[in-house]
Amino acid sequence: RIYMIRHAESKNNEIYRKAHNLFKGGTPEFDHKGWTEYVDQHRSSDPSISSAGELQAEKLKEYLVPHLDNQSSHPIRIITSPMRRTMATILPTLKNLKGDANIIVNS
Repeated sequence: RIYMIRHAESKNNEIYRKAHNLFKGGTPEFDHKGWTEYVDQHRSSDPSISSAGELQAEKLKEYLVPHLDNQSSHPIRIITSPMRRTMATILPTLKNLKGDANIIVNS
C-alpha cells in the first residue's frame, strides 16, 4: 500500500494570511507594496509548519498510526523530502509507530 501525503500547512501560509489582513488584500485599498515588503521580510525558503499545520500533523498521526501498525509488511518505508515542513508533518506519526520504520530522506 502506498500513501502519498502533502505536507501540513507551512508558516508561510500564516504570513500570507497576516499580510492579506494587514494590507487589505482583496479590497480597493490593497497596499501591494506593503504586502510585498512584509512577505519578503517574513517568508522563509524552508519554513516549518504553522499552528494549523501542527493540528493537521496530529490528525495525520491519528489516521496513519493504526493503519501502518496493522499492515502486514514491516518495516514501514517512509520517503520524505528534507524540507522542514515535510519532516515536521511526519514526525508525530514516526514518534508513535510501534513497529520499525525505514525513513528515506530524498533530496
